[in-house]
Amino acid sequence: MDPEAFEGVCETLSRRHRIVRSAHLLEECRWDRNRMLRSLWHSLYRKVCYRQIATGRRARLHRRLGEWIEEHVEPLNAAATWLADHFERSEGWQRAIKYLQLAADRAGLRFEPRQATEILEHALELVRNCPRPNER
Repeated sequence: MDPEAFEGVCETLSRRHRIVRSAHLLEECRWDRNRMLRSLWHSLYRKVCYRQIATGRRARLHRRLGEWIEEHVEPLNAAATWLADHFERSEGWQRAIKYLQLAADRAGLRFEPRQATEILEHALELVRNCPRPNER
């Protein structure tokens, strides 16, 4: 068969039935798979190392990271989600709620009401962890 005609048949099979793929696509898929596997291993390794840190020390590290972000990142509302996460993990409930409110405001400004609602619902869950005024 003529090489051009053969390529035409392969292209048709690739487009219509996805039976045949070009070699460069296979190479890209292989590279993506390897990158995904490296990412997965990196993530697992990070989680294992994270769990090895004592709970109190982990909370202190999160608080310090949150405080560092407060001092060095502008504008704070751009980092609100990070800040909320770090303060929640450090059990700094009131600061976490403050930044969740900022994150919800940003979602509202981006016309993402569902995301804003989810963020505020999470903030309400954290309110339960805050000490009552008579418990202080």
